[in-house]
Amino acid sequence: MNSYRHSRDMKNKKSHVYLAAAIAGITFAIYLPGLQNGFVNWDDPLAYDNPHLHALGLDLFRWAFTDISTVYWMPLVWLSHALDYALWGLNPVGHHLTNNLLHAGNTFIVSYLAIRLLLIAGFTTKPEESILPDERGVLIAGGMTGLLFGLHPLHVESVAWVAERKDLLSGIFLLLSIMAYIRYAAGLSDERPQVKAGAFRLNRQYLLSLFFFIGAVSSKPMAVTLPAILLILDWYPLRRICTPKNIATLLAEKIPFIVGSVMISVVTIIAQRRLGGVVTEVSIPERLLVAARALTVYLWKVVLPVDLVPFYPYPKVIALGMPEYFLPMILVAAMTAACIYTARKQKMWLAAWGYYIISLLPVLGIAMVKTSSPFIADRFTYLPGIAPFLIMGVFVAWGREQVFLSRTWRGVAAAIVIAAVFAMTYATVKQIAVWKDSISLWTKVIDADPSVPAFVYNNRAVAFHERQQIDKAIKDYTQAIALDPGDYAQYSNRGTAHVALKQYALALADYEKVIALQPLNPSPYYNIACLRALENNAVEACRWLEQSLEKGYRDLEHIRKDPDLDSIRTASCYQEIMAGQ
Repeated sequence: MNSYRHSRDMKNKKSHVYLAAAIAGITFAIYLPGLQNGFVNWDDPLAYDNPHLHALGLDLFRWAFTDISTVYWMPLVWLSHALDYALWGLNPVGHHLTNNLLHAGNTFIVSYLAIRLLLIAGFTTKPEESILPDERGVLIAGGMTGLLFGLHPLHVESVAWVAERKDLLSGIFLLLSIMAYIRYAAGLSDERPQVKAGAFRLNRQYLLSLFFFIGAVSSKPMAVTLPAILLILDWYPLRRICTPKNIATLLAEKIPFIVGSVMISVVTIIAQRRLGGVVTEVSIPERLLVAARALTVYLWKVVLPVDLVPFYPYPKVIALGMPEYFLPMILVAAMTAACIYTARKQKMWLAAWGYYIISLLPVLGIAMVKTSSPFIADRFTYLPGIAPFLIMGVFVAWGREQVFLSRTWRGVAAAIVIAAVFAMTYATVKQIAVWKDSISLWTKVIDADPSVPAFVYNNRAVAFHERQQIDKAIKDYTQAIALDPGDYAQYSNRGTAHVALKQYALALADYEKVIALQPLNPSPYYNIACLRALENNAVEACRWLEQSLEKGYRDLEHIRKDPDLDSIRTASCYQEIMAGQ
């Protein structure tokens, strides 16, 4: 029988808070090197170079709550970035500091939540089914879960990438929603849970859970899985699912959550379709194969976090006969069957496995897939990874308690765990450095797989260009064009780089290619006007400038101040053109 099963209270509830706070503090300290990182040119400009975020006011709120131009509806994320801009401007330190604080906060909640869930499991589990024999085991398991969550290198992407604020904000709201739900469902008003399998009732904790859920889906739509997660918790460890009547009551209880999930899912699908994120050339069977592979790859990277890169290209060939798809399908099926088989005696495995799959479901690419997007991403494991982390924590605590382990072997086991935590921490610090700037980021991606999509080379080229490393920029632009010759922006970027080196003939060829691809786009006409002005050819410059205006170029203030046009300011053709505007 569990030694803590019939104890009246944990003697010191503060010990849970102190432990969680210590782990959160360690996590914050480990991520301090990230404050030296800059912004990267992969979505970060949306967070700092976004005119909508540069002034706090009603216009900001109106835009934030109606915009879906970036695939997601995420008003709270926009508001947080706007607040960062108001406090820090373009200083990346402040933006990274906010991410670090949010991750430390999430780590605190995960540590505390893991302890509470394990305590509930201890009170609701039959003695013969128990894995952890005492309160110390619970603290060890919960503490390890928090350490893994806070320090695992898989989570660096969500923290070190400013634009991934949505993971952190959604995470903190979702975790708080679960905490409130547990208090609602299990009556955690004191130290000893009194599990209720009774009727649905609106109370403060329920409304808090719903409120935090709204915050979660207002930060990232991946949180739409929460209603299913709450049902898993109802089954285990809360054990509220006892009869068919209970199931009906519990489903009714989730209706507000389900309605919110459906609404956010519809908005996300609409946004994806507008931006070309839903494609049909990948069949559903192929998507299922990729999804099974993703589930196993994520687990492998949780256990052995090596070869982590910011971008994993979508596979070009997908077939059941290939080992990388056939074996994961077998493994996923086998693990599911094993969890179901053991559920009568030990429900934890099936509950953890179900949470892992369901929380990853929105990002497995089954319903929607964009082949230019990654097939997996480290950031997608931010909350789903809690399940394997919890299992690993329980395993560590269970191993400690085995009677066959002598004091000597316990010391060896402790040394192994400590070494593993230090190794994980070292890997995390190294991974933080990958996000130092755009060049280090994209170089890491290209070194891992040179056949990445064109935008990777283009983004590194832009970074080289900004550093005035023009030759390197042109080389990357050329590679990007080779990979995607239909993208006009890459020709335009390379043309601008050629202009910087005064290679006007090459620049002209690139701008003319842009016109061939985008004949109604006024920018290449304007760029050629500037090029001709730099060549002191006023007649040609005016001709192209006039065409750019005819195509819709309307930034007259830029025209008047652009130094590239200085050589034709006194030309009569220029003065006539501007006089007519």
